[in-house]
Amino acid sequence: MRKLVMMRVKYNRKSRLQKQLLNIHPKEVKAMRNFPSKEVVERLRKMYPEGARIELVSMNDPYTKLIPGDLGTVEFVDAIGTIHVSWDCGSCLGVAYGEDVIRKI
Repeated sequence: MRKLVMMRVKYNRKSRLQKQLLNIHPKEVKAMRNFPSKEVVERLRKMYPEGARIELVSMNDPYTKLIPGDLGTVEFVDAIGTIHVSWDCGSCLGVAYGEDVIRKI
C-alpha cells in the first residue's frame, strides 16, 4: 500500500495559504513533484482505452501477488496517470505511471 500524505494547513495574517508536509520521506516529496502533465495523461488514455487488454511486464510493489505475464483489462486512467486494471487473476490493482511497466496485447 502506498503511504498517504498528511498535511496541515495554516493561514497567516495576510491570508496566504502555507502548507507544511509532515511525516513524509524526501523520496515521496520528489515523487509528488513528478506527477505527469495533462498531455501525458491524455496520451495514456488514448494508448490504453477502456477495455484494452494488457500484460504486466514488471511492478514495483513488494506486496502484490501479481507476477510478470499476468493479463488484465483496462478500466480507466485517472488524473495522475494510474491505469486501473481488472486483472484476470481477480486483483484490481492499478498500474502506477513511472513505476510499473505494462504492454498492450
